[in-house]
Amino acid sequence: LKEAQFEADYVVSTGGIDNTEVIRQAIPQDHKEMFEYEKKFDVLFIGSLYTGDRLRLDEYLLNQYEGKYYQFGDKLQIRGKDLNHVLGQTKIAVGDSYPKPGYWSNRVYEICGRGGFIIHPEVEGLKDEFPDIVTYKHNDFDDLQSKIDYYLEHEDEREEIRNKCFTSCPTFKERVKDFIKLTKNYG
Repeated sequence: LKEAQFEADYVVSTGGIDNTEVIRQAIPQDHKEMFEYEKKFDVLFIGSLYTGDRLRLDEYLLNQYEGKYYQFGDKLQIRGKDLNHVLGQTKIAVGDSYPKPGYWSNRVYEICGRGGFIIHPEVEGLKDEFPDIVTYKHNDFDDLQSKIDYYLEHEDEREEIRNKCFTSCPTFKERVKDFIKLTKNYG
């Protein structure tokens, strides 16, 4: 029995899958909002710690930024507008993504589109959509730490990048337009 995707005339993915049309992820229009608060969190990771890579990342950040690092996603999940408020209190959110060329997590959109500053693993194509995003070599914790330390010290530069990434973050409304345009080409 063949999977449906092999029977379809065309398949749309968010990236990282050969022979598909790509429409990247986005954020809901009514969630694209930036909040400004006193910064309570220096370094934050949002997501479950279900892989060895994430457990190592969490342990490293916990050791390097003791008392200044927080992780939400296992015991305490933050979603919706609550996430906007948490990101408004956060200096730096560290990203992670399944390591596949051409694919990156919706965490980029969820953080940038809610007004957060993210440092994300390098992924082919990511800078095409977010030219200003700060990246680090996947699993290179020295590279990550040097970037975290730099942007903790350079607040003005961090805020400029945060604003640029927020502005360039697409909404689902924009993605629907991309989908309609794509399907018209197959009409």
